[in-house]
Amino acid sequence: MVLSVKDNSIYERLVRTVRETWDSEIVDGFQTIYYYGKGDNEDIVLIGDELFTTSPDGMSHLGHKVIQSLEYVLANFEFDYVFKMNCSSYLNKNMLKDFLIDKPREKFCCGVIGVHNGIKFCSGGGSILSRDVVKTIVKNKNNWDHSLIEDVSIGKILVKNNISLIEGDRVSITKGIDLSLIHTKCYHYRCKNDNNRDIDISIMKELYKNYKNDGKN
Repeated sequence: MVLSVKDNSIYERLVRTVRETWDSEIVDGFQTIYYYGKGDNEDIVLIGDELFTTSPDGMSHLGHKVIQSLEYVLANFEFDYVFKMNCSSYLNKNMLKDFLIDKPREKFCCGVIGVHNGIKFCSGGGSILSRDVVKTIVKNKNNWDHSLIEDVSIGKILVKNNISLIEGDRVSITKGIDLSLIHTKCYHYRCKNDNNRDIDISIMKELYKNYKNDGKN
């Protein structure tokens, strides 16, 4: 599941880059859903691979957008795991598939772990949720703390339901096109340059080129 925003130039270009790079690779067992806020729908609508919630876009509505998206996916798709990520992340689907081969299919929440005001959470930049964990989040949607950012809110729910968080693999590229990091092999890269998001696009293209050249995309 890839989080994005419509009618926003940089996010639309990031999604286009995702489609042209890592998500252009077809890997058996994977399906990508891009989810958006909409605001004026009466119901959640899936058009192709784009899921439009009834929630407006914007950080203050992000929790509602995530809840609706997880609820829809749970009700309409068969899956073992959801990889919940944003559109400035690069995912190597084959490497993620290998990573998950021997992982538990229950009570599995994996990502880069942070702590906010004593609440442990997996970073919203990219986290793996087993199906039962998604069920737990949806079941507890009325307990969602909308005063917190969405990944911390999820962490709060999971900790209360005795679901442990597992540290995952990620390479974070935040300062320019760092070739030493690009050539590090990992299933997940977080690309976020605060001053110039166009650099993120260049990084994802360079990552794709690198993986294509070594035949491991």
